[in-house]
Amino acid sequence: MLRDIPSSLGNCLKLRQLSFARNPISKWPERITKLTNLETLLCHSTLVRLLPPSITIFQKLKRINFGHNNLEVRSHFSYMYFAMTYVNSSFIMQAAPVGISRLTSLESLQMSETQLPFPNGLKHLTNISVLSAAGNRITVIPKQLALFTNLTYLDLSHNDIDVFPVEFCRLTNLTHLSLSHNKIREVSSSYLKFAKLALV
Repeated sequence: MLRDIPSSLGNCLKLRQLSFARNPISKWPERITKLTNLETLLCHSTLVRLLPPSITIFQKLKRINFGHNNLEVRSHFSYMYFAMTYVNSSFIMQAAPVGISRLTSLESLQMSETQLPFPNGLKHLTNISVLSAAGNRITVIPKQLALFTNLTYLDLSHNDIDVFPVEFCRLTNLTHLSLSHNKIREVSSSYLKFAKLALV
């Protein structure tokens, strides 16, 4: 079991995939910020509580999983709700540093069970094809999501949503849509346009 990232790892500048998941690491390893070629970063199920501003240096990042971490951001940071390519943050996360939404190559955002609203800067993340925000007590779906025309997977289950915006009928590439355990009483017939849906 790792309790820290070896310092020599910072020299692996061509590294594309890194996982320190399921280890009792309690502090974000700043030495990995040298690894700017990373495309996959798995740091879920650790003891890390702080996601630093330096996360924005990973401009090539396509997949990140920091789920099952009780994350928070310290008060001296400038805040902006997070947004990434593959983000699975399955426990409480307060906010993430400003600049995260600049990772415009991101394709998948998983933020289930964080109790967070949707991140600011959604309009810059239109490459996202997978979005999961289940169990976050969300009451309103931002209409900006209608811009996500590449979206194939959308999970908004276990929230407090009572209206599914009609603008979402533009998301004709959806193959998976989950709205279970919400307060929605009816869905417009416009959603019959979701011809590719395989699972609802």
